[in-house]
Amino acid sequence: MELRVLCYFSMVVQERNISRAAKKLHVSQPTISKQLKELEDELSITLSKRGSRNIQLTPPGEYFTQQVQHILDLMDKLVVNLHEGQSVSGRILIGIGELELTQSIAEAINRLTSRQPDIQIDLFSTTDEDLHNKLQSGLFDFGIMLNPADTQNYNAVELPGDTTWESSLHKIVCLQHIGS
Repeated sequence: MELRVLCYFSMVVQERNISRAAKKLHVSQPTISKQLKELEDELSITLSKRGSRNIQLTPPGEYFTQQVQHILDLMDKLVVNLHEGQSVSGRILIGIGELELTQSIAEAINRLTSRQPDIQIDLFSTTDEDLHNKLQSGLFDFGIMLNPADTQNYNAVELPGDTTWESSLHKIVCLQHIGS
């Protein structure tokens, strides 16, 4: 399985049409069709059903799409990290649950990035389960969620303050997967 083919697949899914994807990728439509057919043959599974105008993903195709996006995100992160200079720089990806203190975290990030303009911090609103999955896979550098949280296999720091969720007072914890 080649990264180039995964990029083709991702663009076809994004466009929901092989011809439009081919145009955006500057390759021929038959090239993409052939590569996608070979990918399905390699995996021994049908990823999509092709209609007259658009493609429709099969259930395995939906799952494959999510995993391909993780791979492509990791590749993007790898390239960014390889090009970092000696100054404090880089990209930090933070997953965060729907919390009242999201505004405070965003303000703290703005203060940091105004002092360190070569740092890029991206916040992603997500569920606890998705946050754990992306921390474990290396897609998120940090995760912020309500405590009590599953902190096994994580470096965990309780953040100052607390928030109310479902009529209960909770502390907020920042997690980093051990080994990240």
